[in-house]
This record gives sequence, C-alpha cells and structure tokens, in this order.
Amino acid sequence: MVFQSFLSTKHEKLMISENIVKDNLKKNLLDYGNSFSILNPEEIEESNEPEELEESEESEQMTKNLQLQQKNSEISEEQESDDKA
Repeated sequence: MVFQSFLSTKHEKLMISENIVKDNLKKNLLDYGNSFSILNPEEIEESNEPEELEESEESEQMTKNLQLQQKNSEISEEQESDDKA
C-alpha cells in the first residue's frame, strides 16, 4: 500500500514535470516563430541583398586567388627550367 502511494506520487510529479516541459517547449517555439514574423517581407528582401554582395565579393576573391596561384605555378616552372639550364 505504501509502495503504491509512493508510485502514484512519483507518477503525479512526473506528469507535472512533463506538462511543464511541454508548456516551455510550446512557449519557446512560439517565441522562435514570432521572432521571424516581426520582419516584414521588404525587410527580409533588404537583408538578403548584402549577402548577395558578399557572395559576389567572395567569388571575385576566389577568382583572384586562382589567378595568383596560376601565376605562381608559371613562375615556379620558369625558375625550374632556368635552374636546369
């Protein structure tokens, strides 16, 4: 009998804890969703533009790096051929 009362109390505590966790999860998900709904579509489009610029700058930088690598390899090949001669 004592064991059953102990189990029922534990079960009640677990159910209460589970409900608290579920409520907190729902609240956090709603807060997370609301953080996106604050922005209107125009602000979202404007916020995407700088990223596109950064991407183009990154691609330009990568192109420059590739060109420099090609020049370096050409120079090193010339130096090797000069060393052999």
